[in-house]
Amino acid sequence: KGFLVVVYGIKLLKFNTLVEERLFAGRRAGTLDSSFNSPYLGLSAETWLSSSLGFNGAVKLSKLANGGYLNDSEVNFLLKNNSKTSKKTEWFGTLGYKYFDFKGRADGDSIGMKYSGPTFGIWAKF
Repeated sequence: KGFLVVVYGIKLLKFNTLVEERLFAGRRAGTLDSSFNSPYLGLSAETWLSSSLGFNGAVKLSKLANGGYLNDSEVNFLLKNNSKTSKKTEWFGTLGYKYFDFKGRADGDSIGMKYSGPTFGIWAKF
């Protein structure tokens, strides 16, 4: 039991960055504020290996007009709580990995952000 769907949407990104340089004469600092609206297209999938163990993942990609790009990808193992405490709500534990890479330009500023690593969480369907 599972699904594979095409996803599309817009990711709204706002960057507030403090740049600091320490010199012998003291400290110099400045800020950089930029906002990006990035439309994306991707795939999302989910499958269940048993009634309580599943897997899902998503890849969202975007190529921006100014030469920038967005890659937002993740995979998760799902552990479902099968207790019958509530028939309307399903609780899940997740353990996964996320990769996010964004590069863009706005108002003469160049922004790049990249992070990746393990993730975990608790979420519910109701």
